[in-house]
Amino acid sequence: MGPLSRLVAAVLFCAALPAAAVERPVVGGDDQAAVEGAPTERLFEVFEEGVLTERDPVKAALFLASNGVHARMKAADGPRFESIFRQATEMADLNRVLTEHPNPGPMREALAARAGFDLLADTPGFLAWTKQKLPHADQKTVRAAVLEWDTLSPDLQKAIAAQGAKPEAWARQSLHARSAALAQVSAKALTEFMATVPKTPKELEALLARARKLDGILENSDRHKLWDFYNRASDAVTGLETARKLAGKNPAPAVKAALAEATKAGSLDAMLGSLGAAFDGLKPRGGAPEPEAAAAVRRAGPGTADQRFTPEQRATYTEMLKHSLIEQMKGTAAGDRLREFYKKEPFNLVVKPMEGGTMGLYSPRDNTVSVSEDLILKFVRGQGRAVGDLLQDPEIFRQVSQAVLSTVVHEGIHQEQEAWRRDRNLPHWYVVEHEVEAKSREAAFVLEKGSKDEAYAKFMADPEMQKKLSFVREASLIANELRRDPVAFGERIRTAYYPGVVSIETQARWAAQDPAWMREYQRGIAAELARREKLTPAERAALDSKTVPQPDRSVHSPSEAVALVSTFKTAELRERVRAISQYVSDKEAGRVSAASDYAAFVSRDRRTGVEVGGVLAMVTTPKRTGNLALGDRGGDGSPPPPPPVLKGRLAAPPPALAKPPLLRPDPPKRPAAALQSTLPGVPRGHEDCQNPTHGHPRSQWP
Repeated sequence: MGPLSRLVAAVLFCAALPAAAVERPVVGGDDQAAVEGAPTERLFEVFEEGVLTERDPVKAALFLASNGVHARMKAADGPRFESIFRQATEMADLNRVLTEHPNPGPMREALAARAGFDLLADTPGFLAWTKQKLPHADQKTVRAAVLEWDTLSPDLQKAIAAQGAKPEAWARQSLHARSAALAQVSAKALTEFMATVPKTPKELEALLARARKLDGILENSDRHKLWDFYNRASDAVTGLETARKLAGKNPAPAVKAALAEATKAGSLDAMLGSLGAAFDGLKPRGGAPEPEAAAAVRRAGPGTADQRFTPEQRATYTEMLKHSLIEQMKGTAAGDRLREFYKKEPFNLVVKPMEGGTMGLYSPRDNTVSVSEDLILKFVRGQGRAVGDLLQDPEIFRQVSQAVLSTVVHEGIHQEQEAWRRDRNLPHWYVVEHEVEAKSREAAFVLEKGSKDEAYAKFMADPEMQKKLSFVREASLIANELRRDPVAFGERIRTAYYPGVVSIETQARWAAQDPAWMREYQRGIAAELARREKLTPAERAALDSKTVPQPDRSVHSPSEAVALVSTFKTAELRERVRAISQYVSDKEAGRVSAASDYAAFVSRDRRTGVEVGGVLAMVTTPKRTGNLALGDRGGDGSPPPPPPVLKGRLAAPPPALAKPPLLRPDPPKRPAAALQSTLPGVPRGHEDCQNPTHGHPRSQWP
């Protein structure tokens, strides 16, 4: 009898079991028969005791794995089944969050995204449950993640106390309330940080010290802003020092004036703009290349008018890029799959400005795949070129198209996921597993194409291209990580890039939520709409024109969701009422099945691992000249051999009993899109699927 067979037998006969980390075990053979052979009422007794009463994550994992009995249990007693299912998905999800995250900041962000979880409503109770049921989780990290008072730095304690908080009251507050207090402190600190414009190496060093302190209390989206600002400030200070040395004691009047403007600039953009003008007057004669500090200033700065797209140039470039990308995808598993997909579905490529650090985006709202105009133009500026060169120079066009290729593959995979959901009439669950799938297939694509196309491999391994193009650096990094350790890859991607994106278990838990939550939210929206109906058309139009939604975030109660209804435009409120009404009706009529939807999403997640493993098994180790393993710390810098992949399948993840290594030592991280401000369980708008860079201080680049 295997370990899982013993687990099944022990549960069915009420034996005591030790707590352990169990991640979606697959029940088969005798194990499946043992569960399916038990009487339905006996299953209810065992799982109600183990999941609802004992709150045992091991038995919760066993219940979720035993999906062969779910239909029978639901048919026998739907409400009892959903109660078990809801609590089981919650515990299984928390087990993975608390096990995977090695750092308290991302763990806190992950927990805060789990809106409405019963176990998170009571912080002392949650810590007691974690200590008793999940002893493999690092309790020190968990306590820091939920912001226990003694884990806060003295400066942070002082700042929070200034808001009126006291340790005694803090101990009774939920994680949600604590996070809200922390958000006020961190927002103020980040605003002050980004208003600082260092001019000397000493001032830059002080800014770095502040950044390191702030890093631990920011969410990933703000953490990226932090390090992006610091990196640009570093470019500005280095540029100012370099320009002064090049200018000498008697600079030309224009250079002297530009340096004076840079020295007294009140904003980073103004300083970088003035430094760009200074370097224009300091260009080497005879066509010699500029110093790297000048190129860095141009990349970080705002650029000139001819370094920005006109609408006509953008449209022309997008069409050129579209045809180039489709051709470059040929001959790879992921690329050929997308080429076939785009014979049936539209390939709506868009080049547009994006939030800092975002390389690409798939938007289900308009079915578009987008790449970052900002990062493309950053490269153009750094080369001292104009947008016209991007359209007319075959070499710079080739460089950018090769760079963005894997990002477009990533976003195309998200479009394929959306079509998969649509064709199966599944809900739009934006889940971290789909981001891991996109990253996995993207990384496998880079490895496979690099093994077949030496020019592509050399381009992706070029240190200069990594430095100048975020697309190249990030794609090479994840390709290296996938080949280095495919078993741990998904865990690393979830924790390093997407801590704020919830899992399949979270979405299933929300889908099993009591409809009473949605009804209260619906009543709040109806009241707001009734209030607006009493306004004149002009007043309603004025209200809609001024309405600015709150930043996307999870909500933790119906009342909190109701408090946000005034931030939405009238048309959106009406659409939400319609969607909620339909959802409640479907749920009460039994047309919504969280368990079957959960099974479909998990099945796809498992299939991804098999398919990516098959690609890895076929990829040969690149030659030294085609090294894609850009983060390797090997003595000679050569790539490691591919990890063994048995029978074309990735090995099942081991129990997560230890903290995994990070992609880099102590890296600030960058997430994908935050959840929308809607009540858990309410049908959500189609969140955009983002492909972010891994934000970090430049000193920690591989």
